[in-house]
Amino acid sequence: MAAKDNKVNISILGSCVCRDLFEIPNSRTGENGNYIIDRFVQSINPISAVSDVIDNAVSTLIFNHINESTTSNFYKKIFTLEIKKKVFDYLNEVKSDFIIIDITTCRNILLKIKDSYLTLGLANEVLHSIENDEIKSLLKLERLDILDMSQTEFEKLMDNYFANILSMYNQNKIIIIDILHTFIFLGDKHEVKYLNNKMENEYILQNKRIERALIYLKKKIPNAHYIDRLPCLVGNINHKWGMCGMHYINDVYNYLFASVDFIINNSVNKSCEINELNKIKDYYGKVIFEKYNNEVIAKLKAINNLIIPNNGMSVGKWEKNGISLQVDNEYKFYINGISNEDTVFYLYSGHKNPLGKWMSSKFQLPKGKYSFASNCDISSDTFYIQMVLSNSEEDRKWIWGSRYYEFETEKDYKYALIRIIIKKGIKVDAEGEVHLEKIN
Repeated sequence: MAAKDNKVNISILGSCVCRDLFEIPNSRTGENGNYIIDRFVQSINPISAVSDVIDNAVSTLIFNHINESTTSNFYKKIFTLEIKKKVFDYLNEVKSDFIIIDITTCRNILLKIKDSYLTLGLANEVLHSIENDEIKSLLKLERLDILDMSQTEFEKLMDNYFANILSMYNQNKIIIIDILHTFIFLGDKHEVKYLNNKMENEYILQNKRIERALIYLKKKIPNAHYIDRLPCLVGNINHKWGMCGMHYINDVYNYLFASVDFIINNSVNKSCEINELNKIKDYYGKVIFEKYNNEVIAKLKAINNLIIPNNGMSVGKWEKNGISLQVDNEYKFYINGISNEDTVFYLYSGHKNPLGKWMSSKFQLPKGKYSFASNCDISSDTFYIQMVLSNSEEDRKWIWGSRYYEFETEKDYKYALIRIIIKKGIKVDAEGEVHLEKIN
């Protein structure tokens, strides 16, 4: 469909992120903007989208009960497209000016039904509320994880998906968004929340699936327009669709929209486009980082007299057993290498050594309830945070945690130490931040 009255028609094949960039914080579609969304297909795993039609008995069973589902009509519609394998037929009904895609649709594992597949996350969304034993048994069928596939098998299953996209649109009409789950969330008053260990571990796996698929996507569609991932993705506690790993603060959507808007409205060569998109990314990255670092972290430092000096958690660079840790500032760290024994990094806070002489420190913990957390992309089974609190060598309190941990002190402590511990034999190439907060 050609653009009319300076409107640009868009189709979307991906996640809610591609839709929300046009709707949050303000609508940029219809009467309120220059864009019209023709088609939006959400959350269907690419391998499922191009697999064989679902067994007739299974599809009949689902359609006989689908109206019992408490999910939205939108999800029922998308799930129906998946079952009938009509995703590309639906998109082909309208020829938009551009198609926007992301590959986060690979994040969920697949249900294998004979020679076909369904996206487990979408199937759960539609079917979980249906009280029928046969329906519930479908959700327990054999599962397929793209992380378990050989590269040859993975590419073979993905090739048909990319071929379908390229049959509809030239590469210069394809916009690809690089996005992942976030692990930290801010509220309207800049309150901070983190994921529980179970959900965080799930998001880590999902991000790995997305990244594997993105590498191959860039190989198969190299001349599309690419919008890079921001270096500081932050989620929104108060998002209109709820708090989850791909529901971001408004500045993330502003960045994505500004990038899409530039691509569509400027015909420039590839190098110029990349240069301009990098300027947009740098601008919004700085906006988000300043809000996050200067405002939120400052509040964490000041909450209820919790004192963390500017240099209180910085150790510079540590190396041990092949692992290196570089601290850029008092919170952010980078870890690279492989450990041949349990490896400990100390975020220095006034101690020469936690087992040696204690020194005077402004990093104090008054009596109260606290939480500490890290968003480092390492499995919680191999990555631990430890706090050591002390008034003297004889008066110490040891606190162990993983991704997120809450603890309470019965008295004031003059000295505090945070340690990162990585178990033996773990290969690490990750970055993250550690946060300490007093809970009112």
